[in-house]
Amino acid sequence: MTTPAAVRLSFWTEFGQAPITWGSKAGSASLSDLRIIFEVPFRELIQGRPFFVKLPFEGRYPEDKGTWLIDIRPARPKK
Repeated sequence: MTTPAAVRLSFWTEFGQAPITWGSKAGSASLSDLRIIFEVPFRELIQGRPFFVKLPFEGRYPEDKGTWLIDIRPARPKK
């Protein structure tokens, strides 16, 4: 069996029964569930050392773009 070059990971938000909503003089908005799916190098992941992945993102509006920096920190061994 060959090991994969990369594996897919994801993280997401769960806000419960109702989304978080806010309002101001400028308007109002609702924060919906967010789900990010990304790939990481498998060999990096199984080494058990911390590493990070940079992912570009784009939102609904042109000014909503940037970079996610996902810091992967494996759990410390239990004593």
